[in-house]
Amino acid sequence: NWNVDRGTTPFFCLPVLTVHTEDGRDITLSEAQVVDNFLAKKYDLLGDNEYESNLINMFYSSSATVQNQFAVTVTWNFAGPEAKKQSLDMFLNRTLSAWIESHERHLIDNGSNGHYVGDRLSLADIRTAYAIEHFLVQPESEVILKKIKESAVLYKVYETVAKNPKIAAWRESDEFKKLGEMSRQFFINPMANIPNEP
Repeated sequence: NWNVDRGTTPFFCLPVLTVHTEDGRDITLSEAQVVDNFLAKKYDLLGDNEYESNLINMFYSSSATVQNQFAVTVTWNFAGPEAKKQSLDMFLNRTLSAWIESHERHLIDNGSNGHYVGDRLSLADIRTAYAIEHFLVQPESEVILKKIKESAVLYKVYETVAKNPKIAAWRESDEFKKLGEMSRQFFINPMANIPNEP
């Protein structure tokens, strides 16, 4: 029951992850980046050394930032249809274009193999695929996806992550499909489900 459980979370929001420690304590982690990095370390998705780990975190952060910039400038822009259109155009032509170009350079340097570091799955791969997945549930998904697909090496990251057996199984699940549909409905009118109370 979120109305009850919300007050027990560190920052009154999701995501949260409860970790059971070896000494028997339960520690609740909050904030997406913290949870993502904890799980990435646990499942060996942060590379083999400090250099690789920093590269992975750099591209992870960049993909999170481009998604957040879209949310701030387009999703939550309620200044009217014309202002939202101008914000979308600026996002597509400046923010998204710069993100694509910078990631594309690195991905080509890494061999255009669908990975940011070496030839194995990393947190950066997953975060970029998630950002693209997020764009797919937006009302503006068609124009965003068209722009992303112009970069075959960037879109290959999305396709490579989608082919991972565990991720592919999750994407085939009813739960994933339901989540996608709920997200699409939410982003059509984000304010429709926001309670008036704090």
